[in-house]
Amino acid sequence: MSVKARARLAELIVLGTGFAPKEVVVKKLLGDAIARKIGPVWGLGADGEMTGKYVLGVILLVLGIAILTGLDKQFEAWVLAVVPQWLTDLTIKY
Repeated sequence: MSVKARARLAELIVLGTGFAPKEVVVKKLLGDAIARKIGPVWGLGADGEMTGKYVLGVILLVLGIAILTGLDKQFEAWVLAVVPQWLTDLTIKY
């Protein structure tokens, strides 16, 4: 394997595993203009609102707590009672 190919492989591993900041990945793949448009992932945005990773973290935390407490089963039972039968049949058929 050539030095250039090894460097490219290492770069892909770093970018793919998330060790490089998202801004670096977007800038490298899509250019400066799009990277500036997307903005930072961590912290607060320019308008003072939380950015995506914090929101995703809170959602995953809530889901984890729901699973640990068994609330997910109650939610599943409610969804099955509310959705039409054809939709339930369609989801379990495939």
